[in-house]
Amino acid sequence: MITRHEPTKPMIQEAKSAGQFKPENYPAFDRLQIVTVQEILDGATMNLPLMEEVTKRAQRKASETQMKMYAEE
Repeated sequence: MITRHEPTKPMIQEAKSAGQFKPENYPAFDRLQIVTVQEILDGATMNLPLMEEVTKRAQRKASETQMKMYAEE
């Protein structure tokens, strides 16, 4: 969650109550993380697995019923 102002105690408690997620071969991270706009401008990042690695590991399943974006020639 990105906020303009510092998170309140109830916001922090709610984020912590969401628990953690532990993907295979990655360290656990909070399911809900709160970062202020100022923290992002100061260079803060969220604790997430690298999306490139996650997408490489994901299996793409072809669907016969999926519509094509472009007509095949």
